Amino acid sequence: MFRHLSEPRDGWRKTVKEQGLVWAETDRPDGTKTPYWNEAAMYEFSEAEVAELETATEALTEMCHAVVRHVLAGGPSMLAQFALPLRAFDYIKASYEGHEPSIYGRFDLSYDGLTPPKMLEFNGDTPTGLLETSVIQWYWLRDVMPSTDQWNSVHERLVAAWKKVGRPRIHFAHLGEE
Repeated sequence: MFRHLSEPRDGWRKTVKEQGLVWAETDRPDGTKTPYWNEAAMYEFSEAEVAELETATEALTEMCHAVVRHVLAGGPSMLAQFALPLRAFDYIKASYEGHEPSIYGRFDLSYDGLTPPKMLEFNGDTPTGLLETSVIQWYWLRDVMPSTDQWNSVHERLVAAWKKVGRPRIHFAHLGEE
């Protein structure tokens, strides 16, 4: 894996905002801004590294399913360990046991290309990352290095997932604060 410095595009803030990434920068407590989207560096992976990451995410996905099975077997009181409200148990159980399709989830990994990837966290509730990964990165690549490709099949996988769901309507749940 190689980290390459990159010159940000002229007017990148305006460009990514027009593409829908309205949080390209985050506000710090001291009033300054920190870039959320950062064009100052890019990463290059070998095919072997991509394969290693894919294998790791498949294994991690199964581990996450094992945790869900463990929680369901332990009953509603298990949800407290995950800071989830007890009222969510029946929804989780029905969704998992009903084999409801999953559209989105993201692993945040620590990976240096030398040691195996390690999971930092799993985000199943931040679909805003889809915009960054399926749209903003693609247009950045097209603008900066149009003759190259990227290891990113988010767009294609989303299209396939929506086709697999095959429902005219989909529901998103938000339990809110207790």
